Amino acid sequence: MINTVRQESGFSLVELMVALVVFVFAIAAATGVFIPLVNQFKQQSKIAETQIERTVGLDLLRLDLEHAGFGLPWDLSSDEIEDTDNDGTLWDELTGYVEAAAPYDAYNDAPDNAPRAIVVGNDVGDPIAGLGMNNSDYLVIKSTLARTSDEAQKWSFIFNYDSVLNLYYWGDAERDPDPNTQVFAIRPASTGTEKRFLITYVEGTDTFFSTTYGDVPNNLNPLYPDETYIVYAVVGPDYGTNVTMPFNRADYYIASTNVPSRCAGNTGVLVKRLIRHGDGSREGGMPLLDCVADFQVVFGLDIDEDGTVGTYADFDNGVSAPSDPDGEVFTLADIQATLNDAELLRKRLKEVWVYILVHEGQYDRFYSYGGAQNIAVGNFKNLDLSTITPNWRNYRWKLYTMVVKPENLGE
Repeated sequence: MINTVRQESGFSLVELMVALVVFVFAIAAATGVFIPLVNQFKQQSKIAETQIERTVGLDLLRLDLEHAGFGLPWDLSSDEIEDTDNDGTLWDELTGYVEAAAPYDAYNDAPDNAPRAIVVGNDVGDPIAGLGMNNSDYLVIKSTLARTSDEAQKWSFIFNYDSVLNLYYWGDAERDPDPNTQVFAIRPASTGTEKRFLITYVEGTDTFFSTTYGDVPNNLNPLYPDETYIVYAVVGPDYGTNVTMPFNRADYYIASTNVPSRCAGNTGVLVKRLIRHGDGSREGGMPLLDCVADFQVVFGLDIDEDGTVGTYADFDNGVSAPSDPDGEVFTLADIQATLNDAELLRKRLKEVWVYILVHEGQYDRFYSYGGAQNIAVGNFKNLDLSTITPNWRNYRWKLYTMVVKPENLGE
């Protein structure tokens, strides 16, 4: 009788250990390839996000700068308004001419002066009163087009027909302001010393600069009835009678709130915030660009009004050497007078240079920034990146430069 032994098939312990080691090496090799790919994908997606934001956000800023001063009144007619306090200005005679509330009132022209198209300073109230993030700038643009709502884009005109003043109606709800919308009117032509003046009307002892669209023919009585006058809406009918500025105001600055977690420390979000008519507060911000470390604005000025930019200046009193062929030297007082006066600003401001320092993407331990530690942000400022974050070399820093020629400032 023959006995047979049945052997079970399987793996020995040594074989299992060898297979496990091979598997671990394979996984490690795959992970070594996969992790950089994932990291690269995340970086590229965040870089693309930054570039999209840049395209949209900077185009909006450029549009506002080009339209700065659009629809702003330059003057008030002395034949319509009495200087009751004999202080030499008529603007303070307007009832309800109010701009921004504190602390944003640092850039106000109301109630004593004509509105300047562009005002620049340091940030107020965010994050610290009087000081912007990394000493960045605070840009204020005044224009009827700064607010992009449908109602704020509507306009019409007053004309004389058969010795009667008429308000032109487009006959289209898409173009005609709501009858309850507050509007104001300006004289666009220039005659003598009066240039683009604001039309007002008197009721009792008060002098008003706006009325509802439906009441324009009754209230806004132009001084020169044979001329044509432009009628603007600046906000919708939901504001009621609370139109406190004959323009809209947009404030640009770096906000320190709602900053994405991918952004380096001491960077923020460049935002646009409108000043609300009525109480002068800032409306909710419109984020334009994330991870912004610095925002600087420089003016190209023609101080001697010879038609060419002769000097560059910023709010912090940085002044470059004049480049005029005649070699005229402009004092700091000349520049400050220009920036503080609406008429001089219209005549002398030829260019606005905007510098925005951001980083694209997010922290990348595999990347080393090859640029200098100190970056020139504009003509007058060097920013030390190590003051932004100790790991500044692991971010892709970009300096965006934009040059804008304002189109609505000329005489």
